[in-house]
Amino acid sequence: DAAAQYAELKAFRDPSYPFSKGECYYGVPAVPEVSKIGTPIVVPGGSTFFVIETTGLPPDGVTYMIKDPLTGEVIATGMAETLTPTKFMISLLPNFTETLEPGVYELFVSAYSEKIAYVSVAKEYFNVLNVLPLEDAFKEVGDAVSTQLSTATEDLMASTDRIATAVNNLMSVMAVVAVLVIIDIIVTVVLRLRPPTKIEE
Repeated sequence: DAAAQYAELKAFRDPSYPFSKGECYYGVPAVPEVSKIGTPIVVPGGSTFFVIETTGLPPDGVTYMIKDPLTGEVIATGMAETLTPTKFMISLLPNFTETLEPGVYELFVSAYSEKIAYVSVAKEYFNVLNVLPLEDAFKEVGDAVSTQLSTATEDLMASTDRIATAVNNLMSVMAVVAVLVIIDIIVTVVLRLRPPTKIEE
């Protein structure tokens, strides 16, 4: 009705149409999701491992990217190692961690599947430990322990010398006593073996 600015649409219901309402709806597809990222403290020059856990559809692979949040520089990228269908591991070797400056870094993790056009991305921060204060502290403790051991060794040697002197003195006294005892025994034996003196009237 042009005058009334009104139009009515009527649905065409073909009785021979083979599909019913909702028959082609298959629900929301399962997708891979990054559920957990284990982030240890990274020590420069040491091996470090990040464990990634996923839920939903097991992914075909997990990729990672390490980024400096201050400069935006991408430091490393790679593929995580598959441990189980839903668990993966990122390994950072010593020759890489020794190049990292102390501070906080970003770790981006992506889980994908060829079965569905979907990528799950998660981000975590991890800390690279500053070991210089620890090295200085250990050095100070080591120097203090070394000094104490040296002093204790000197005291022990001095005590050993004093004990040795006392033992030598004791041995000398015991030797003198032993000689006197032997002399006393000899005198006693001689006196006993000596015939009695006759007294003439």
